Amino acid sequence: MRVIRTLHILFFGACCGTGMAVGQTPGSKDPIDQAVALVERTLDHLRQSSFLYHFTDQFERATAKHPCDVCPEVSLIGVEEYAFKVRMQYPDTFIFRHRIDRGHIKVELGADGRPVRVRVPFTKWLSGPSSAEGVGHLSVRRLFLIANVLVESTGDLVMETVLEEKPPGRAMTMATGSWGMELGAPTFGDGSVLAPDYTARCYSLGVEHYFHPFGTPNRRNIWLKAGLRLQWSHTRIVQDEALFSLRDQALSPATTPSSTMPQLIDLVWRVGDIEEQVRTIGLVLPMGLSKRWALGDLSVLALDLEVAVGRELNNAVIGRYRMDQHGEEHRIGGMLMRQSNGEALVYTHAPASVLLESGERIDFFSDRQDVLDGLEIRQRSTLSFGLSPSVFISNRKEVVYRVGLNLSFARPRSDTGTILDQTYFLASEDNNRPLLSAFAKNGYRPWAGLFFAIKL
Repeated sequence: MRVIRTLHILFFGACCGTGMAVGQTPGSKDPIDQAVALVERTLDHLRQSSFLYHFTDQFERATAKHPCDVCPEVSLIGVEEYAFKVRMQYPDTFIFRHRIDRGHIKVELGADGRPVRVRVPFTKWLSGPSSAEGVGHLSVRRLFLIANVLVESTGDLVMETVLEEKPPGRAMTMATGSWGMELGAPTFGDGSVLAPDYTARCYSLGVEHYFHPFGTPNRRNIWLKAGLRLQWSHTRIVQDEALFSLRDQALSPATTPSSTMPQLIDLVWRVGDIEEQVRTIGLVLPMGLSKRWALGDLSVLALDLEVAVGRELNNAVIGRYRMDQHGEEHRIGGMLMRQSNGEALVYTHAPASVLLESGERIDFFSDRQDVLDGLEIRQRSTLSFGLSPSVFISNRKEVVYRVGLNLSFARPRSDTGTILDQTYFLASEDNNRPLLSAFAKNGYRPWAGLFFAIKL
């Protein structure tokens, strides 16, 4: 077969004055430039069906292989067979375009430091409708190929083989589910009476799409990702008691008209059984990068960097507390008022009351029950930053599952314009009060959780 092809070329060259023998690479002596020129010339011969014998003769052996991009399924076949299929399907011109990726050309050196092989990656697009039956879909096919060019001892270059460069992955969409919890507890500032037990949980369901938008085989295995999640969260704070007090409050003389001596009293508020639960549902748009490393045939290690923006759709508050408003340490002219048994007098229930010098009337009570259920919370936007190490698990053909760990920082709801004191709990009818949890110090808080995904 090799002899027949060589005689065919010699005959055509003698008749038409065209053609170039194997190994002839005029121009630059740089092996990369020579290899690129050889690949370009080989592809030019491939385009013209009448020059297919020139195409096959660029290869070192007739047993050389080439991906069959004109077949319904791309497979590696012999160069002679490939040229025959091209000629049958494209009698005149094989319509395609290509681009050589010079930035990733590699030169292999022999033991003596001399170049022995040049790997030339290139991308090939089959454009234009095919006249062959059943292969019309080839008009949009794209392949990443590598031409292996041999450098002979004489310095001449010949095509060794052409292989398909398989990308390290493919675009895919995955359904995801996750669970997470906030690490640690928020701080409410120095001197704050709030130091509650705090828990926060978050759950989500959604889809994520991984893709590579550039016309390269993604050799670095870095993917972009975008998605949509439905997320719901639940936060809960619980505290047994919070104590507020105002010491040495002056009373109006009208309290005891018969006495003109100054009167002072300590006002004490005890708030107990404090509980607040907030449930929120929202939409989240995650965006980011995913870097992957192959661990073997069936698993891939991935590290995702993510920014997620979201918007709350619905929220609800459930809360309660119990409150006492007492008067203690009542002193008239510096003398402490006492009960008949000698103990200090404490005002705990109506009708006991006092009138402050400011004119405010204080009615005393004990164990008053109030709720936080009616608080009106505005729906807000959210922002978080995350890091997700995970493992993609495959069967023999494709990725099937993904499991991993979510580590993120999210900014909670906060309110810096309100002071938390006894007036917050006394204003039980004010539904515009902020959440108790919103009095925590501002800033991003850490979250950790697990997630699971399945390929759609």
